[in-house]
Amino acid sequence: MLAEIMGKYFNNNMHCIYLDQFAVSNICDEIHDSKWKGISELIRRGVELKRIICPTSIEHLVETSGKKLESASKHDKEFQKLSFGWSFYPEPEITAYHIICRLRKIKKTKHHYVRKAKGKSLSEKNVHSSFRELKDVFGEMINDVTIPLNTIRKASRGGPKGDKASRDALVKIIKKKQSDHLIERMTSLSQLGNMSPSPFCWRDILSRFGLIRCVLSLPENIS
Repeated sequence: MLAEIMGKYFNNNMHCIYLDQFAVSNICDEIHDSKWKGISELIRRGVELKRIICPTSIEHLVETSGKKLESASKHDKEFQKLSFGWSFYPEPEITAYHIICRLRKIKKTKHHYVRKAKGKSLSEKNVHSSFRELKDVFGEMINDVTIPLNTIRKASRGGPKGDKASRDALVKIIKKKQSDHLIERMTSLSQLGNMSPSPFCWRDILSRFGLIRCVLSLPENIS
């Protein structure tokens, strides 16, 4: 459980606690683990006494949408009780507020971290399915990054003298990435009259892992 104490921003020095999804699951579900049962009782007691507030977040909706509708709705309803209707801004917005406050010398308040507004409930029509689709997209994006990264890590063990099969698999991934990106840029040039610059250079990445000798057959990065 990740907790951030922001008592100075709330009345009565209320403790503001951020609960990640693992903590939410253990607190909102019926569990038999004595440790989490104790944590759940403490937090619920703190909320009842208005000494603790646990704002919800967009991440909660996305992660909880992975459950079946009935279970997700129950989960979301329980979490709403702990939040008093408050929710955290997305992290990029909080970061932007911090920068603005620093540059303009504005005193930060709780409104730079959280907001109170009627948010979406997973029990509402189409909300659960919409967030479920978003979760699936995020999962695909994560796989697009982690699979090549894990292959690079595996192939980098031992440098040029490492496992040949891993190096060959890495070369195939890189060539596919390069060709797919080139096709996208050429399609954009044909249809829109312009193309975006290449966002990455695999030679730079590979050189840091000592693998540049393994992929000398790769073409220069096109920009």
